[in-house]
Amino acid sequence: YSLSHPRERARWLKEVLGFLAPLRGSLDLESYLVEVASKTGVTLEGLKMEIYGRGKGGARSAPHAPRGSWEVLYLALALSNPRWWKIFKGEVLEDPLVLSLWEKVKGEDDPSIALAMLDDGERSLLVGKVMEIPEEGMEELFASCHRRAERRALEREARRLKMSMEGVSGEEKGRLLARYIEIMKSIKGAGEEGVYETH
Repeated sequence: YSLSHPRERARWLKEVLGFLAPLRGSLDLESYLVEVASKTGVTLEGLKMEIYGRGKGGARSAPHAPRGSWEVLYLALALSNPRWWKIFKGEVLEDPLVLSLWEKVKGEDDPSIALAMLDDGERSLLVGKVMEIPEEGMEELFASCHRRAERRALEREARRLKMSMEGVSGEEKGRLLARYIEIMKSIKGAGEEGVYETH
């Protein structure tokens, strides 16, 4: 993750925000890092090193993820407000400071690239403004994100069990089948009616 160019920085932000999506609404930032580490294969310490930078000065201090960037994780929280892009464009909040940031990136229609074109201080300002604005139904949005994450985890386990059953027989297969049926019932219970097939 060398972030010397805005598009590389945007790609990193996109990946992080994608991994964090199921955890929106939680303020446990350490959990965010654990989740990102598990999805990227980067160790937790390695990820922290990327976020905090590789020390001050010396050959190792090439550009990395923004220094001290718990901010990127707060950004993920701010982006869970579905109106943030409209706020940034001044359609919801006519704030002169926010509008001045929008002028800086005007013409860029990819939100993550637009964010990457701002410096850390500007992004902090935008995050603060977005988070000041309450959004009706946010509780339900967060709950929905968690439910989707739980269903995806159950579906992954069901696929793994199905593959495992192909290579075994007897008591072991019975045990795996019982667990598989239990998981499929949970998926059916967690999903909307008719969305998940259980065969």
